[in-house]
Amino acid sequence: MGQASGASVIEQCYSDGNVTGTKRLGGFIAYADDVSISNSYTTVHTLTNYSGAEQSQVGGFAGYVGASSEIENCFMYGSVLNQIRELLIGAFIGENHSSAITNCYYWEINNFPGIYLNDSSATVESLSTVQFNSASSFNNYDFVDVWGMPSSDSQVAGSPILRNVANAFKINEEILGEGTQFNPYVIFDAATLSELMEYHNNYSG
Repeated sequence: MGQASGASVIEQCYSDGNVTGTKRLGGFIAYADDVSISNSYTTVHTLTNYSGAEQSQVGGFAGYVGASSEIENCFMYGSVLNQIRELLIGAFIGENHSSAITNCYYWEINNFPGIYLNDSSATVESLSTVQFNSASSFNNYDFVDVWGMPSSDSQVAGSPILRNVANAFKINEEILGEGTQFNPYVIFDAATLSELMEYHNNYSG
């Protein structure tokens, strides 16, 4: 996505493929000002050949984020690389002016700051490959109605996927949680409930 502004709302979207250019690049969006982005992700491989001295505004998820924008429950499970200089890029955001960046993650193989130029209190968190494969790594993500984990024979692997595009994938509906007060079971549907009941009937007592 190139640019979004003017109180735009972007939710439950994803991007994949490759992005190549010089300045102001993002795996999901290049420029976001007065925009709300939620429950979205990118697996794009972003490549820049920028060699200038100024801020490149290149990030694995977003190139530039304005002060009035909000990004929540989003992640980057791709790569970002500068062919010319190993500088001036952010693993998640290139240049950020918003403090409303919540529950956002990037893949730790990207050896850059999560946010390269950051004039707010916003932070993003890096996750390992193993952590990306676990739903428990994603704080306050809705794994009942919005997100799912791909099954072992899915076309994709390694990170959560959106249920609204799950026709392209297979969702792993294994029982999540431990059945305790602080980590209860997650019941996706009637089939999962039946599986849980069968599990308890077979192994209780």
